[in-house]
Amino acid sequence: MRLITMYKNLGEAKVEFYGCPLGCKYCAHRIREKREVTAEQVSKFVAGYDIKRIFFGGAEPALFKKDLVDIIRVMSKRGKEITLKTTGSDPEFVRATVDYVHHYIIEVKAPLDDVQGMMRLVNLDEERTKEYLANLRACLELLKGRKVRATVRVIPTVIDRDKIERLGRQLHGYVDEVQLIQFMSGMNDLPFEGISKPSPPIEEVEAMGDIMLKYVPMVILQGDGFDSTLRA
Repeated sequence: MRLITMYKNLGEAKVEFYGCPLGCKYCAHRIREKREVTAEQVSKFVAGYDIKRIFFGGAEPALFKKDLVDIIRVMSKRGKEITLKTTGSDPEFVRATVDYVHHYIIEVKAPLDDVQGMMRLVNLDEERTKEYLANLRACLELLKGRKVRATVRVIPTVIDRDKIERLGRQLHGYVDEVQLIQFMSGMNDLPFEGISKPSPPIEEVEAMGDIMLKYVPMVILQGDGFDSTLRA
């Protein structure tokens, strides 16, 4: 298994895996240092009696599903609360974990029918981009009725109010919360299409949050110097 990081804090273990089939052009994870560990090392790390919650994420944990699915099953049966973050690129992985994960986080990069917008963000050709979007929709279907957060990076050249409206309609009934993140406001973003500073303005993110709130019960707004929650 290849990891970006693995650490514990206040009863929670966090494991972030390295590598992703999408290769997003703005993602800082792809330039992070990685280290090799065994599945046994990961399992022992998260199994401590003091660990109550486990977060598996990073780039894409599904790349290591051969071992990770078993780890998730075992830890869930031991009573640990598991959060799994994924790109939604592998419905088989989601199907195998759905009975053991308490909370899913799925990054949704553009409207689910926006092939061209998605292609601007990922390093996939048109055919593979369409395949990814189909897989993402399949994952959302599998998780319908469960605890799911969708995270959306608000990249001004790709995401505008109209696309947030489309995305809200598509996510309605599938997720119970949406996190809108101002682009370039954290350490996980690289400059993209000429944008190198936190964008768009806070006021624009808030306006998008109001739009999204028409479709989901809770919207979390995060950016440079602000963090707020909207509830329907």
